[in-house]
Amino acid sequence: MPYSMTGFGRASSTAPRWNLVWEIASRNARYLELKWKLPPGWTACQQRWENTVRQAASRGTVELTLTIRILDPEAAPPTLDIVQAAAMVRSLQALAADLGIPADISLTPLLGVAHLWRDPRTEGIPEDLVQDAERLLKDTLQVWNASRRQEGAALVQDLAARLKHLHDLAQAIATAVDKAAPLRFAALTQRIQTLLNGTELPDPARIHQELALLADKVDVSEELTRLAAHLQAMDKLLTEKGPMGRKLDFLVQEVLREITTCSNKAASAAVSSLAVDFKTELEKFREQVQNLE
Repeated sequence: MPYSMTGFGRASSTAPRWNLVWEIASRNARYLELKWKLPPGWTACQQRWENTVRQAASRGTVELTLTIRILDPEAAPPTLDIVQAAAMVRSLQALAADLGIPADISLTPLLGVAHLWRDPRTEGIPEDLVQDAERLLKDTLQVWNASRRQEGAALVQDLAARLKHLHDLAQAIATAVDKAAPLRFAALTQRIQTLLNGTELPDPARIHQELALLADKVDVSEELTRLAAHLQAMDKLLTEKGPMGRKLDFLVQEVLREITTCSNKAASAAVSSLAVDFKTELEKFREQVQNLE
């Protein structure tokens, strides 16, 4: 089943103690690149989940975002750094003693000292929370893959239609080449006769030999054969399962090389015009291929 590199998936779950939301968005890229957006302290989990994601994708830039909302205060209570807070109080008491003023110290202002409070998210993360997040990640990957599968099927359908048009243009080019060959031979013969100004050919056999050599230089039968083979390989790829984007991209480059050589060698206005149409359609085909995994 073909997959598009572009897709989106979202899933959420609510437990008595927390609410979790995963979002996965991807776009086309030459290689697989994972971009994680996780709460503080979840780096170890990111490394743990890398293989899970890589089993679901082989190309593209994939952004994975996890949002956590704690519903139960007991699940992640902030922790006071008692050692540092006590040191601050003792320092204030010593300062008051040195200045000879009453040490009227209230602990209430300590609530506003941010660095005295440890964020539980950067401390130990409950294992059941990690497991819930991992299960939801797998569910989100399925939603994301479903969207990529749907778009991939549409891409293949579009590519198949464009490939049929390329086949038709290739056949038209082959027909134009066949028609152009005798006309080119006749035109060359007439030009030689004009240059000789009515006199007989000094060596007709040699003239015909040179014309044959010239015709061989502009022969594009091999290019047309390879072109047809590449297009048939594309047909086969579109019916196969699994990643096909890189293979199709390679074949597009080969097809472009053959059609360019064919157009240059044929030296025919009709062939050149058809080659331009072919390249235009091939570029549209290539743009769609860039979105396939």
